[in-house]
Amino acid sequence: MQVSDRTFIGRQVAALFVETGGTSFHVLQEWEGYVTNIGDMTFTADLVDVTRQRTSAEEQGDFLLSDLDTHQQKKLRIGSVFSWAIGYERTRGGTKQRVSRLVFRELPKWTRADIDAAREYGKHFKDSIWWR
Repeated sequence: MQVSDRTFIGRQVAALFVETGGTSFHVLQEWEGYVTNIGDMTFTADLVDVTRQRTSAEEQGDFLLSDLDTHQQKKLRIGSVFSWAIGYERTRGGTKQRVSRLVFRELPKWTRADIDAAREYGKHFKDSIWWR
């Protein structure tokens, strides 16, 4: 196991039981991942154990590219952040199955207007501080 010096902002598991589209998902274990390497058939990520409320990566995992759908493969980059959950999925009919889910974050892209507004806010904030 390789320990990373990257620090993540930990987040608590909001719900251990999620219902969507007639199925439910009971989370047994969840990690937040940060992609560190992409190979021909796999990618590697540093993992933060969200279930144990860790705040830094203590584990590393390798994942098959073939486990990702086309949409996820297009998002895959060094530095991509995703959540990985293992749990039980149950259908309305009662079928129970252990499932592993990878979900890549869909963060909005910064526009030029966003960057300019942030700079203006920073300048205003800096100018409002009384320096001795």
